[in-house]
Amino acid sequence: MDTYRIFDTIFVLTRGGPGVSTQTVGIYTYENGFVYLNMGYTMALSVVILIAIVVISLFYLRLLQRRPQW
Repeated sequence: MDTYRIFDTIFVLTRGGPGVSTQTVGIYTYENGFVYLNMGYTMALSVVILIAIVVISLFYLRLLQRRPQW
């Protein structure tokens, strides 16, 4: 989730460059959708990222519930 929150800073400063050294998942998705106009791939990538974030978040929430309260 942090890679999407830092999108604007990296995009304004470096636009994911030089090369792909500062490219994040958000910038990669943006470039495929709006620079290369590859909307199908961009949508599929977005859905996969959404599912991954939901699964990781649910795992983290369950881990926090099992942890004893001090």
